[in-house]
Amino acid sequence: MRAIVEKIEKFLTLTSDTLSTDSSLHNRVSKILRLNAGFMLKLTVLFL
Repeated sequence: MRAIVEKIEKFLTLTSDTLSTDSSLHNRVSKILRLNAGFMLKLTVLFL
């Protein structure tokens, strides 16, 4: 759990460092999250 929190904190510091390219970064992150959500949904459906 602690490792996950540290990764998130590292990611947040990286994103705050690149605020100049905020919109493109946000688009990339939201695309990744959507892909992950779709993947998790497929897994859930498979195991039900």
